[in-house]
Amino acid sequence: MQSFQRAYKLSCEERARLTKTVKKRTREGAAIRRLRIQAGISQEHLARRVGVTTHTIWTLENDPRANPRLETLRAIARALGVPVCSVVGD
Repeated sequence: MQSFQRAYKLSCEERARLTKTVKKRTREGAAIRRLRIQAGISQEHLARRVGVTTHTIWTLENDPRANPRLETLRAIARALGVPVCSVVGD
């Protein structure tokens, strides 16, 4: 029984460690990434179309703390050829 408890404890600790390393995207970030991939363009290409850096696109897609300006989201939507509500959500 003790080995089971130790194994369970380790797996819980491992899960906690892994959970901390998993970055959760914002709803907008997930939408931008999904739409960009559907359009078949790279982050670099989208960044050029929008007029921002590749780092900005990466941050918007991946950083859960990202707080994009509405004008940036509008530019991304235009570059992807979709309505803003597709990027922003409801």
